[in-house]
Amino acid sequence: MTTQTASTEWNATQIFLGRTVLGYWRCSSHHFPRE
Repeated sequence: MTTQTASTEWNATQIFLGRTVLGYWRCSSHHFPRE
């Protein structure tokens, strides 16, 4: 495994986690609206 590969996998992981957290937050905001 090279540094380039590790960096690419890390970037993909961040994007995946970011989308998961964003989707969860949006779903939560719909079920539990904050004022």
